[in-house]
Amino acid sequence: MARYIINRLFQAVIVLIGVSIAVAAMTEFVPGDPALAILGENASPDAIAALREEMGFDDPFWVQYGRFIERLLTEGSLGTSLRTNREVLVEIGDRLPYTLMLTFGAVGLSTVLGITSGILAAVRRGKPTDMAVLVGTTAGLSVPSFWVALLMIWFFSIRLGWLPVAGAGTWQHLVLPTLTLALPSIATKSRLTRSAMLEALGQDYIRTGRAKGLRERRVILVHALRNALLPVMTIVGLQFGALLGGAFITEVIFGWPGVGQLAVNSILQRDFPVVQGTVLLVTVGFVLTNLIVDILYAWADPRIHYA
Repeated sequence: MARYIINRLFQAVIVLIGVSIAVAAMTEFVPGDPALAILGENASPDAIAALREEMGFDDPFWVQYGRFIERLLTEGSLGTSLRTNREVLVEIGDRLPYTLMLTFGAVGLSTVLGITSGILAAVRRGKPTDMAVLVGTTAGLSVPSFWVALLMIWFFSIRLGWLPVAGAGTWQHLVLPTLTLALPSIATKSRLTRSAMLEALGQDYIRTGRAKGLRERRVILVHALRNALLPVMTIVGLQFGALLGGAFITEVIFGWPGVGQLAVNSILQRDFPVVQGTVLLVTVGFVLTNLIVDILYAWADPRIHYA
C-alpha cells in the first residue's frame, strides 16, 4: 500500500510540474498584451515598453518561469493582480468559498440521486422504472448545461417567480446553479451505477447469498452495492475535481461570484496572474482529489495495489 501511494504521489508531482510550466508560459503565448490592458488603449508605445520592462514581460520564458517558481516556493505567492493590485491568492480566496459551496452541493446531490436511481433501474431491469431512468439519463447527458440553465431561469425565476435569477447571498441563490451542475452528473452516475449493479447481481456470490436466505435488501445494498460502487468512486472524484475549478459557464450565467467567474473576467481583462492562479488551483484540486480517490479505491479493492 505504501509503495502504491508513493507512486501516485510521484505521478501527481510530475503533473503539477508540467502544469506549472504551461501556466508560466501563458503570458508568452496567449494573445494580448497585459501592459496594454493595464495602461489602456490610449497609452503611448514608450509607456507600454517601460511597463513591460519593469514587470519583466520582455524577459525570456525560462527567466519568467524561474521567477514564478521562486516566488511560489519562497513566498507562497502567485503574484499580484494587474487589475486590482491585490495578491492573487487573496483574489482567489475571496471567491473560493462560493465555488466550494456550489461544488459540494452539486456533487452531493448528484451522488445521492445518481446512485439511488441507478440501483432502482438495475433492480427493476426492463420495467417502467428502468425505462424512465434510461430516458431521463439520456436527456440529462444530451442537453447542454447552458441550455438547462436558461430553461431553469425562464421557468423557476421568470414564469413562477420562486427563485432569484442571479447573484448570491441566500440559499435560494444556490438552488438553480446547483441543479444545473448536478443534472449531467446525476445521469452519468446513474448509468454507471446501473451497469455496475447489473454486473454485480449476476455474480455467484449474489446467488449464494440468496440461496442462504439473506434478505433481498441486504443482498442488494450490502453485497452487490459495495462492489458496484468502486467505479462510481472514480467518477465522483473526477467530477469533484472538475467542479472545484469552477463551472465557468454556470457561474457566469447565474452571476455566481466563484472562481469560474473570476477566471472568465480575468481572461477578458488580460489579467494573466489571476488566470495563472486559477488554472493552477484547478490543477491542484483535480490532482489532489484524484489522489484521494486512488487511495480509497486501493483500500476498497486490495488487488489494485499490484496493478
